[in-house]
Amino acid sequence: RDPPKMVATSFVVMTLKLLYLIGITTTMVHALNNQHNDRHHLHPPRHSYVEADADADDVIVNAVYIMSIGESPSSFNTQVVNGAAQALSEAGEGIISEAYAEGTVEGVASVVRSFPLSSNYSIFILAGGVFDVGVLSEVATLFIPENRLFFVVDTVVTNAPSNLQAIAFRQDEVAFLAGVTAGRVAMSRQRRVGMLAGIEVFPLKQFRNGFNNGVRYVCPECDVMGLYVDTFADDDNTGARSVDVMRKDGNLDVIFAAAGYTGSQAIVYAAQQHGIYVT
Repeated sequence: RDPPKMVATSFVVMTLKLLYLIGITTTMVHALNNQHNDRHHLHPPRHSYVEADADADDVIVNAVYIMSIGESPSSFNTQVVNGAAQALSEAGEGIISEAYAEGTVEGVASVVRSFPLSSNYSIFILAGGVFDVGVLSEVATLFIPENRLFFVVDTVVTNAPSNLQAIAFRQDEVAFLAGVTAGRVAMSRQRRVGMLAGIEVFPLKQFRNGFNNGVRYVCPECDVMGLYVDTFADDDNTGARSVDVMRKDGNLDVIFAAAGYTGSQAIVYAAQQHGIYVT
C-alpha cells in the first residue's frame, strides 16, 4: 500500500528544507544556552509547534528527530529541527518532536513505537555518523507495513528499503565558499586562516578540503591551519583550546568551524577573546 499523498509530499519538502538549512549550519552561531539539558532522557517532552499555511491542505503530519542518548546540543541538531518545522508548516499543522535512542535496532525501534501512528507520527529523521546505516535500514524495514517514512541526513545508504531516504550534499562546495570569503579577508592581513573540524569522518574531510581549496583559490600565499577534534560537545573546552593551538605561532585572521557545539564555542571564543573574524 502506498503512503498517503500528503505524507510523501511533506517528506520531499522537508528534504529540500533540510538540505538548505544544514548547508548553512557551519556559518552560524546558535544561542544554545536556553536549550533543555535533558539529553539523558529517552523521550524528553520537547515539541516545536507550527501553524499551517493558509493554503495548505487540512492534513496533520507529525515528525520526530531521533538523536543518540548522551548527545549534546549542537547547531546541526538545531538546524535539522528548524528545517523540519518549516517543512511541516507547508504540509499542514503538525509538530516536530525530539527523542533520544540507543544505537541498536531495538533501541531505535522502541522510540519509533512510542510515537503512535494514530497520532500522525509518520516521519522519523536521524543523523548519519551517529547511527549505523545498517541499523537504520533494519529499523525502517520493520515499519514498511505501517507506511512510516525515515530519512538519514549527511550520509549515503546503499540498497535502502523503500521507506528510507538518505540525504547527502556537497560539503566541499559549501566550505569552498567559506574559504573564498576567508581568503579575501586574510589576503590584506597576516594571511593566516584556521579551520576546526569535528571527528575525522568523510563529510568533515570534505568540509576541510573544500575550505582549504577556497582559501588558496583567492590567496595562494595564505597559511591554513586545520585541526580535527574528537568531540562535538565541547568537552573540556575543546573549542577554545583548539583555537589556542592554531594561534601558537601567531594570531589568526579568520576562522571557520564545522564541529557542532565545539565549533560554535570555538568561533565565539576566537571572535570575542582574540578579535578573529569568523566565516
